[in-house]
Amino acid sequence: MKKLLKIVLLFYPFLIFGQNITYEDLMQIENSMQFERVVIENNYENYQNYKKGEWGDHLIEYGYELEKNYENKYVASSFAGYNKNNNRWWFQFHKNNPSSTSNYNYIFEKVKRRCSFVSVLDGGYACYKCPDSKYKGNIKFNKGSTWNTISMGID
Repeated sequence: MKKLLKIVLLFYPFLIFGQNITYEDLMQIENSMQFERVVIENNYENYQNYKKGEWGDHLIEYGYELEKNYENKYVASSFAGYNKNNNRWWFQFHKNNPSSTSNYNYIFEKVKRRCSFVSVLDGGYACYKCPDSKYKGNIKFNKGSTWNTISMGID
């Protein structure tokens, strides 16, 4: 019985996540190509939310479980984006989706164990410096009213 429990606990994170973005995935993102590799390998779908000339020329956007709603707007359990102008990326996990929330929490717990706390930014973003990161910036976590956000940027 104890062996069965250990096996279930070992694979539990993989059973509860749909998209299964990992700490290791995030630490590998150092440019737009690596960002797109991570989201494509985790079954995110590319979409263009903004018109060319607006934001669309430099913004790469993906969604997991991507659909258009009755208002013809994109909805997803998780969104990801990369801004080619400033080389910042982000993942947003919808709080009403259990697997999305579990994915966010799993990554956050791993960051708290492996990385060094740096500061709290306006808006309630907890910042951490990770020795494993190929990106030269801080990883930030925020729990909003609808979305939990993980982002990377130089602050």
